[in-house]
Amino acid sequence: MIKPMRTKLHYLLPLALLLVGACQSTTPPQQQGAPAPTPASDHPMVDAYRSFLSWSAFKDWASSSTDLLTSSVKREFTVSHPPPPSPPQITFTRFQPIVLNVGQIDIVDEYKMPMHEPNVEHLIPISPSDAMRAWVRDRIRAGGETKTLQVIIKDASVVASEVPLPPGADPGDVSPDRRYDARLEVELRIYGTENAMSEASVNVVATQSNTINEKASLSERKAIFRRMVSSVMDSANAELEKQIFQYFNSSILYSQTP
Repeated sequence: MIKPMRTKLHYLLPLALLLVGACQSTTPPQQQGAPAPTPASDHPMVDAYRSFLSWSAFKDWASSSTDLLTSSVKREFTVSHPPPPSPPQITFTRFQPIVLNVGQIDIVDEYKMPMHEPNVEHLIPISPSDAMRAWVRDRIRAGGETKTLQVIIKDASVVASEVPLPPGADPGDVSPDRRYDARLEVELRIYGTENAMSEASVNVVATQSNTINEKASLSERKAIFRRMVSSVMDSANAELEKQIFQYFNSSILYSQTP
């Protein structure tokens, strides 16, 4: 019963407000010099309706403002920021691939990371072992049917050591620098289908050393390690290419002469 009454008032109060306005518009004009009449108080129902309209308008404004603020906050937190650029990887796509007369390429990683100091290859952006796998992926192609190329990673270490103090230094001092030695040893063998002995093989060792100050930032350290491994792979790539053309010549199907 309460709801229908409110509904009727909702429609009747505007009509009452119009009637009051019409009555006020028919008030006789004020004589010149006469004091201004005191405006009559509105009917209580009109005041109530006006209060209702003001409260409704306030609620609508508050609701729209809240929605606007909420949408702005959501947009601020859900905006898609571009991810940080990934560090450059070591690739060898700039070199001509070597197509060998083998049907399969196997990578055998004999080197097991100690996962503790002084070895740090598990902590750097790309290890010599991962770089060697990238070399096989980019530079070697299997173009035959029966034979197998075996790539054996014998060593792929990065070892940290203390840098000796210069002569005359206080024995209690500690050098702010550390030395890092990277070493990669890899062997390539070609096996036939019937022979247990390899038909041909090449072996390459590449090394590189760098010194890093303890005050170097994390980004600087990562850049130095990346350059160090890249330097190791540049040496290994040149020597592997040379020996492949020398000892695997009869198994090369296609490649550009280095």
